[in-house]
Amino acid sequence: MTENINEEGGMKRRSVVKAAAWAAPVVAVAVSAPMASASVEPPEEATTIGATTTSPFVGNVGIIRPFGLAPNGEDGFFPNGQTFTLTSDLDFNSIVTSISGGTITQVSPGVWLVTPDPGSTAVDIRFNSPSAGTYTLTSDGPADAGRSWGGTVSAPA
Repeated sequence: MTENINEEGGMKRRSVVKAAAWAAPVVAVAVSAPMASASVEPPEEATTIGATTTSPFVGNVGIIRPFGLAPNGEDGFFPNGQTFTLTSDLDFNSIVTSISGGTITQVSPGVWLVTPDPGSTAVDIRFNSPSAGTYTLTSDGPADAGRSWGGTVSAPA
């Protein structure tokens, strides 16, 4: 301890420099982490729409998932005004178990409007049907207007 105290009762300059040298790397690490996370690019607006459908057997969970693709091939957020029409002989009012990234609203018997949330890159519609049937999802635009995807809920073997 006596080596860190000078004759006047204060700390030696060398002790202060050593302490600063040990503290500096800790500060540099703490400062560099937020800079790295801030460099993530936000998604671009989608110009292409894709969809996956998982068609279940009766009583199992199915998923309808429209998603946006940006020109760079990455996930893209849906353009303003993007909607989808879901048509089916199934009653989606009673079989949807969850939806994330948007809403689903019945507009007439057998027809539902799917509206993505602003800024979302996908809408997941999970459903569990007690009976067999078919469904079709069609993009109303503005991206890929008229493009459709579909599936079948089949009875278990």
